[in-house]
This record gives sequence, structure tokens and C-alpha cells, in this order.
Amino acid sequence: MIGAVVGNLCVGKEGPMAHIGANIGAAIAYLPLPKFYHLRNDWQKRELIAAGVSAGVSSAFGAPVGGALFAYEMSKPNTFWRFGVLWKAFFSCSIAVVVQTMIRKLMTTGTANEVSAVHELKFKATFVDSPDLTTIPAAIILGVICGILGAFFIYVNTSLNM
Repeated sequence: MIGAVVGNLCVGKEGPMAHIGANIGAAIAYLPLPKFYHLRNDWQKRELIAAGVSAGVSSAFGAPVGGALFAYEMSKPNTFWRFGVLWKAFFSCSIAVVVQTMIRKLMTTGTANEVSAVHELKFKATFVDSPDLTTIPAAIILGVICGILGAFFIYVNTSLNM
């Protein structure tokens, strides 16, 4: 999995990163420290795995909120999910994205103490073009087509369910 992500293989990096995060989250419970013995029950391990999965997904996409919501969506049918887990997952996602950005800055510029703009944090770009007016008609046409297709899908789905 690490080789697939690092080697830029066409496998999608969100799956392997979520799996790596889940493995790290489960391994935290088994650190040989006396304060971590209470984390070895199933309830705490599930919370650590959810936080690890969300941190992996958020580091793949660079979006802390997206990683936390992904973990919530995947864990929703389970009975262990509480509202407090969402905050723990969001905190781990935020830390993962900030550390990833600092490591990327350290590797590219040699210093890790500055992130000059938000788009560097999310999109890994240092220059972002502003859209020009020629894209507005294309966006309107695309919006109309997608709206019609969405309405058609809802009509077909409703008809089939009746």
C-alpha cells in the first residue's frame, strides 16, 4: 500500500491511505506504555481505528472535514459511534493534514515553519489562476444538463418504487 501511494500507481490513494491510518490507529492501543493499557478494549480500539481511517482519508485529500465525515459515514451503522468520536476524528484529521503540509514544505523548501496560503494546504499548488468569464456559459450549460438529468433520475426512481 505504501509503495502504491508513493509510486503514484493508478490505484487511487484514498483506499490505501485509509487502510494505513486504520492500521496505525489499531497499533496505538498496543504501544508498550502503561498509560495505553486501558485502550485495549474493543470500544477504544474501534474509536482509534475510526480516527486513523479519517486521518488517512483526510491526508489523501487534504480535507480534515471530509476525512471526519467519511469515518462517520462508514461507521454509522455501528453502535459504537458517539458524537465524541466525531470530534476525536476531526482532531486527528486536522493534525494529519497540518503535519503532512509541514513535511511537504520541509521537503520542497527546506523549512517547515510556514504555510503561506490556504491553497497550498489543500491543493498543493503555489499558483492558482482565477477563472475568466468564458467559463461561466459552460458552467451554466453543465448545471442545466445535470439538473435535468437529476430530475429525470428522481422521476424514474419514484416511478419504479411505486
